[in-house]
Amino acid sequence: MKLLYALTVGAFCLLSQAIYAQSTVHSEDFNAGIGAWTSIDILDPTDVWNATAGYMEINGYGGANDEDWLISPSLNMDTQTEEYLMFDYNDFYDGGLIELYYSLDYTGGGTVADLQNATWTAIPLSVFDINATACFSTLFQRHPAIDVSGISGTSVHFAFKYTGTSTAAKRYRIDNFRIEADYYGSVQAQIALGVGCAALKTEIYNTIKTQSVIEYTSSQYDVWDAFLHTDRRLNDLGTATIVWDMFTDIPSGTGEFEFDHCGNRDNGSCPNGEGLCYNREHTLPRSWWGGGTSFPADTQNFDLHHLTPSDRLMNSAKLNYPPGEIITATTTGSNGFKVGTNPAYPCPSMQYFEPMDEFKGDYARMFFFLATRYENQIASWASINTQGDCALDGTNYTVFEPWLLDLLLTWHANDAVSAKEIERNNAIYSIQGNRNPFIDNPSWVGYIWGDNLGNSCSSLVPGPCTPTSGSESVTACDSYTWTANSMTYTTSGAYTATLTNASGCDSVATLNLTINNSTSGSEFVTACNSYTWIANSMTYTTSGTYTANLTTASGCDSVVTLNLTINNSTSGSESVTACNSYTWSANSMTYTTSGTYTANLTTASGCDSVATLNLTINNSTSGSESVTACNSYTWTANSMTYTTSGAYTANLTTASGCDSVATLNLTINNSTSGSESVTACNSYTWTANSMTYTTSGTYTANLTTASGCDSVATLNLTIDTSVSQTDFTLTANQAGATYQWVDCNNNYAEIVGETFIDFTPSANGSYAVVVSGNGCSDTSSCVIINTIGIHENALSQTITIYPNPTSGKLFVDIPSRNEDVIIRISNTLGQVIVNQTFHPEEELTFFIDSESAFYLLEIETQNGEMWKASFVKN
Repeated sequence: MKLLYALTVGAFCLLSQAIYAQSTVHSEDFNAGIGAWTSIDILDPTDVWNATAGYMEINGYGGANDEDWLISPSLNMDTQTEEYLMFDYNDFYDGGLIELYYSLDYTGGGTVADLQNATWTAIPLSVFDINATACFSTLFQRHPAIDVSGISGTSVHFAFKYTGTSTAAKRYRIDNFRIEADYYGSVQAQIALGVGCAALKTEIYNTIKTQSVIEYTSSQYDVWDAFLHTDRRLNDLGTATIVWDMFTDIPSGTGEFEFDHCGNRDNGSCPNGEGLCYNREHTLPRSWWGGGTSFPADTQNFDLHHLTPSDRLMNSAKLNYPPGEIITATTTGSNGFKVGTNPAYPCPSMQYFEPMDEFKGDYARMFFFLATRYENQIASWASINTQGDCALDGTNYTVFEPWLLDLLLTWHANDAVSAKEIERNNAIYSIQGNRNPFIDNPSWVGYIWGDNLGNSCSSLVPGPCTPTSGSESVTACDSYTWTANSMTYTTSGAYTATLTNASGCDSVATLNLTINNSTSGSEFVTACNSYTWIANSMTYTTSGTYTANLTTASGCDSVVTLNLTINNSTSGSESVTACNSYTWSANSMTYTTSGTYTANLTTASGCDSVATLNLTINNSTSGSESVTACNSYTWTANSMTYTTSGAYTANLTTASGCDSVATLNLTINNSTSGSESVTACNSYTWTANSMTYTTSGTYTANLTTASGCDSVATLNLTIDTSVSQTDFTLTANQAGATYQWVDCNNNYAEIVGETFIDFTPSANGSYAVVVSGNGCSDTSSCVIINTIGIHENALSQTITIYPNPTSGKLFVDIPSRNEDVIIRISNTLGQVIVNQTFHPEEELTFFIDSESAFYLLEIETQNGEMWKASFVKN
């Protein structure tokens, strides 16, 4: 333990003398660095254990994932007894809690491989999350002493394991690692010599009197801080850590008050009422020793072995009364705690306090501790006040008045040491450095004061020792746990255990051990439907792992394991409907009739498989029809339209899904059509439909052929005696008649030779045509011609042609020009008889050898000017 730490950080006051008879297996305060310890990093080499300001620290906050180990040197755990491991710790930030391990096979090589090749066993810790407490402090906490006496070996390594993640990692500090042993060595030696009663009490006093003292209230480590480890438990729901208060706790039930260590402290402003806050109770009232509170002189004022957290109201009711059995209660707490009177006691008017039965032994052992720890001064406390005087007898041996001693012995006998007391004793040991011997060794109460049955202390103390020895031979299977020392052995050999006999002396027992190993084996079997295992004659029908416990020739267990796979036979059926025939893939058979068929097959796993086919055969169908139609026929069987005769087929599907072939024998008779053109005078009666028409037009008649098809006749009828003109040519509009052209200006005189449908006058005038046909005759209206000899699109007023009419020779006079011209002469039918290029300086002469008629002369210049004139050849 570091003195600097004790005086400043932890507010300890270390007494000068060493702890009586106690030995130290290992102690490291890290003042000089890491010492003989080793730091091994598994993840993130940037965060490792470092010696800092007299403690070891690691901080993975804000980095990558961490796993770091801090490993002790090799320690011999076989040369002492009653070993307890202790250390101080502090944390900051959120993250995983520190872990503690030990290894019997770590080589100490200091590498990652050495660490990972070793076997590490976890040691349960009672660390709490300091950072998460409401009264978070940077002070170091003292972890409760851990009993490691069950760990044996000459090369044992202990190790702290730190883990952190990239999102949650604490900063941990570790200090004052120590393993203390043989705390009661001198006491046990005296008991072995038969020492008891007052002498034994003094021997124990010399062992437990040395302790560290902490402040009652301080900004440094004080009693409030100590309660975080000495008196804490989970609430009944397991959801929160609460104060373990004996005034209100209900060990065998629910409904107790739940005090938070930080939030429910009585800081002088707690309201009146049970369950509202807690304070600190001196089991032996402060007024009994006169109320001294000097630090550290009045050690009893700060001694955690009788300082407990208590409900404020119940503690106020308890005041400075001695313990007792209550007859008439004046105050009763929620868990049965009482304050009241008992007229049978020597001080009948005085009040007493009585805890519930589950805590009476706790109080008795605290009083026995105080009687022993303060043996050198407690005799002087008897006359300080009335309550103390009623309870204390004024001696430094028995300490208590007979009535109270009997009460305490009864409470001690009836309420055995609890796990709560053991945990509290270990926590105080880590803080103060001393232990309550009557929790560790309840029988020592009887060795000092006798028991509640009237047996004296001298009769209960074992007599002087007479060493003994003995041996036994044992044959066991696999392992053997020797009751002599609770050690388990797995190999044959001779083992010894040093015990204590009935007289309290050494008894050396020897075990001659033969270990026969059990055997085991396994087999893998695959079977169909079921399997009968010869190992146990059991029949199994499902897959699984089965074991049979047999016995070897040496009488040890032989465990045989059957890894069984059961593949079941299968059966199945299918219903199939097919057309005409069906080939079954199960057996490649082809069936043409409906029925139920089976096939015996084998599954992939080799088991039987029976397949059943429920088969329905539907047959395909065929049919034909003969049809005669006009022009085309749309067959409803396939919605196809046919326009020619022939035999056609359609592949259809029956209602049962089979093929149905339909045949169409088709005869196509075509409809007919025809037309005729008729010109008539006034009206026309058509024989096709006996209809009479008086106007030109196109008419149709719907008839029927001999085959019953449509026959459409068309009549193109012209009833017309009109004349049309094209240039200088007149044309009768009615065709297919006889014609005679007449001169309207000459009293409709016939023009000789003009009996064609067309007439081209040779001179200006008024002309008509007489049209005869179909037994009628009619004269058209007169048409006036007045453009013969007049040129069109005059190119120049100086161009002249002569003579006009001409008998065949035609002169064209064109004035001189600087460009060539094209001259074309064409008849009334548009036929070109002259098409030549001439220079305009020439006088042009043309010989017209064609028939007498009307002609057109065209003169065209290179720049697109046009001159036209007409002439007549006689």
